Parts: sequence; structure tokens; C-alpha cells
Amino acid sequence: MPSPSEFKAPFKGMSMFPTLRDGDELVIEPYQHQELKSGDILFYKNLQNSEWQAHRLLRPLASGHYLVKGDWSCQLDEPLDPHAIFGIVVGKKRQGKTRLWRQQGSTIRSLFSKISLEILAANSRLRRWVFRLFVLALHASELFIYAMKKPKKVINQGLQK
Repeated sequence: MPSPSEFKAPFKGMSMFPTLRDGDELVIEPYQHQELKSGDILFYKNLQNSEWQAHRLLRPLASGHYLVKGDWSCQLDEPLDPHAIFGIVVGKKRQGKTRLWRQQGSTIRSLFSKISLEILAANSRLRRWVFRLFVLALHASELFIYAMKKPKKVINQGLQK
């Protein structure tokens, strides 16, 4: 259940596939200049096209801006001005089920950000496909961790059906 300070917004597009999909409802915590971590998904207004976006934070830049990109994208976004950040995505609702991930998987998301930068820095023709396979593997590992944290009673009931 989202806290009273959180709000929801629809997600459109494939830029964050498979973490976020077209039609997901984002659970967003307002950004109040708290510390951002590599791997956080930021909800912000793109100053070039005035559209709302949700992309992953890779790392801060010396200029005070942030390096962000969509999980499915093979290109970096323009540096993000911190004043454009509206919130941090802390969960999603898909097919009637809400999944919050405030702290869960933060190590995996941080690792994703670091490896993502390395893959993007490589200059190879296979870079796009290697990157996308990596994204799918990351998503599978997050699903596995999520399943392992569910109460065993729920898992056992599911196996009996």
C-alpha cells in the first residue's frame, strides 16, 4: 500500500522494458532532494520535449546533473538537471497487483547501472544485443529474489494448484 505522500502515474512506452511496461502504473515518492542512489528510477520532466519520463539513474556527474537512461535503450539520455526531477519510482502496479521495491534489489539495480555504463562504453556491433540479454537476465534475477522472499505458505499453495 503506498504511503500518503506517494502518488501514481501511468507509464507509456518500452524504454524501461522489462522492469516497466506500457500500461504499468508507477508508484512515485516525491523527490525532496534526498540522496539518490545508482539504480534508482527517476520520474522527471524531459526539458527537450516536455514529456514525463521514468529512467534509471546511472551516476551523478561533476556538473551536478545526473546520467540516466532507459533500461531497454542502448543510448544515454541527455544529462538530467536535478530541478527536473519530480520523484523516485518506488514500485509499480501491473494487472491489478502492486509491487513495491523501496530497498529490495537495490544492490542488483546498482550493479545494473555500473555494468550498463561499461557495456555502453564498449564499441562493438554486438553491444545492443549483449546489453539487452543482460537486461533480461537482470529482470529474471529480480523475479527470482522476489519469489524467494514470498512466504513459503503462499508458494506451496501455488504449487498445489
